[in-house]
Amino acid sequence: MTNRKERTYGLVGSVCWSADRERVLSRSWDGTARVRDVETEETMLDPMKVGHEKVFVAIFSRDTDTTEIVTGGQNEDGVKIWNAKTAELLSTIEHEDLAWSLVWTSDQKYLIVSTSLLDKTVRMWNLDTNLQVGQPLRHEEYVNGAALSPDRKLLVTYCSDKSVYVWDIHTILKDAASRSPLTMRGHTDTVWDVAHLPSRRQIITCSEDGSLRLWNLESGAQIGDEWRDEEEKAGVTIIALSPNGKTVASGGRDGRVKLWDVEGQKVIAKGTGHSDMVESLCWSGDGQRVLSGSDDGTAKVWNVERGQTVLSPIKTGHE
Repeated sequence: MTNRKERTYGLVGSVCWSADRERVLSRSWDGTARVRDVETEETMLDPMKVGHEKVFVAIFSRDTDTTEIVTGGQNEDGVKIWNAKTAELLSTIEHEDLAWSLVWTSDQKYLIVSTSLLDKTVRMWNLDTNLQVGQPLRHEEYVNGAALSPDRKLLVTYCSDKSVYVWDIHTILKDAASRSPLTMRGHTDTVWDVAHLPSRRQIITCSEDGSLRLWNLESGAQIGDEWRDEEEKAGVTIIALSPNGKTVASGGRDGRVKLWDVEGQKVIAKGTGHSDMVESLCWSGDGQRVLSGSDDGTAKVWNVERGQTVLSPIKTGHE
């Protein structure tokens, strides 16, 4: 069995912009989710006691009019959907295992939930009925997350076995026996994250081995050489693609935030960084800012053009 590299998912392991880019959502192992104003850093809701013993993931919906928050974590309380303005609990998905990562489909009709430590599956849920769709996608090793292609036809899962898997969404929705996924191998350590390139059948992956890699989704072949910052070789724990698809932001175990040019496949800017591992990254919708969350207990907002933070570190208040 592959040994899972320690990733604490601690103080600020998930950060997310609201669709209107005015609020920041963070979650913590202290069992809370918090919403803050980006400019004033003021708390917009009382800390949400969401019912999970530890909150592993929290995300905003993409709808600016009916914004919702989804949370998942450790215990048997399932996945919960909240009103982002009032903190009212709207519904609960009876997901049996802990929720490690959450992904909305673009139409917000389905929610994809990854579980890691126990049953090592990825499941899709219909949000109108709160019922599971199709069969669980089963893996041999820990599942670190899932990413849906822009056309919603392919689901990519990535694992601690150093591999990436590509699943056909049509097969899942038809509730047919899931065919074997396309498997991508090349990384020499745990794969932590995946980003889909828009208008291409390609993905970028990052790994504990310190590299980023580009892949062909149809053949499963790696495209070109691995991407590395030869000056700093810490494990890359998170990546996020800019809205225009030209720049990748990465965060590492060393607390650094970096920007990579997709075409040139090289680092073009480095942030001062956090004092502990970067757990989460999210671009603003206009592509001008990147939000990062770290185990140092802070979230930072970066100006992409200048490569510098534009606000003081946001003290999220998580313990």
